[in-house]
Amino acid sequence: MSDTPQDPTWWQASDGKWYPPQPATPPPPPPEAAPPSFAPPQQPFGAQPFPGVPGVGLPSVNGQAVASMVLGIVALIFCWCWPVGGVCAVVGLPLGLVARSRITKGEADPQPKAMATAGVIMCGIAIVLVIVIVIIAINADTTSFESDFNN
Repeated sequence: MSDTPQDPTWWQASDGKWYPPQPATPPPPPPEAAPPSFAPPQQPFGAQPFPGVPGVGLPSVNGQAVASMVLGIVALIFCWCWPVGGVCAVVGLPLGLVARSRITKGEADPQPKAMATAGVIMCGIAIVLVIVIVIIAINADTTSFESDFNN
């Protein structure tokens, strides 16, 4: 406040004195700093409670990997009985291959990769053994065996 204007933006009040311009709105107060929090951040609904766990959020192919491995074991045990061993191996092989493919592409949790690999290997070996056993069974010459007993 002054008897003479100090600047062209000053205004004269009814009391005859000159006043500086007032800002339209007062500036907002600076935000208060939040106290440091030692608690972990809140997890969104449905999230895993432990961040950093490998494969978090990815679907699991654990069932396919276990099924492939179990069918591979059964196929190897029953490869001499080719219908059982062959069917188990033919069903287990695609299960293991699909599980490994999804893990390799990053679409699934990588934890059961070893089981899927074991299932694929065992089913592959069982298929080869079943084929060999069927070929041996077809080519077996039973007539010479029967003729040995007829003499």
